Amino acid sequence: MRAIDERPELLALREAIAAQRDLRTATAATGYPHLGVYVAGDVSNPSPRIIPPREEFTPTYEFGVTLTWSPNDLATSIFLGEELDAQIASAEAQLRLVEDAVRLELRQAWEAVGAAREARDAADATLRAAEEAYAARAAQLGAGEAVLTELVAADLRVTEAQLSTMRARVELSLASARLRHALGEPLAE
Repeated sequence: MRAIDERPELLALREAIAAQRDLRTATAATGYPHLGVYVAGDVSNPSPRIIPPREEFTPTYEFGVTLTWSPNDLATSIFLGEELDAQIASAEAQLRLVEDAVRLELRQAWEAVGAAREARDAADATLRAAEEAYAARAAQLGAGEAVLTELVAADLRVTEAQLSTMRARVELSLASARLRHALGEPLAE
């Protein structure tokens, strides 16, 4: 579902969880022995490594390997690893909560669009009925069977129906925008 796969807040949470897992892997590695290799070179006159010293430039090289390990590093990596495991579990639980919230938002937005469409259709029907009633009153007034106040009241009902229709259309637009947001679509500018 695109809403779950592409929503920015969910993408950010997934990236944060992946980073925490990488940190967990790196933390576990700190408990292992460390192997270091080094190389050094020097050209000097006189060279301190040449005995007896000579007045000439002499290159010297040094190669080495070190292996270090500390029980403290092992204990620290275990402790930090457990702490990171708890943080990862918490972030995964938060991700599930946000996914559920997005699903709920999506359902509510979908239902709001349906309700807004029904309200728009009802407002359109009310407007048509008010316009027909106005036309009938105007015809009655022309025939002398109605008074002007009845025509003004019918005109007021047409105006009220027009306002209701506009409100219903605005609500439908807002509900559609909320649905697009819930689906993870960018809103039009």
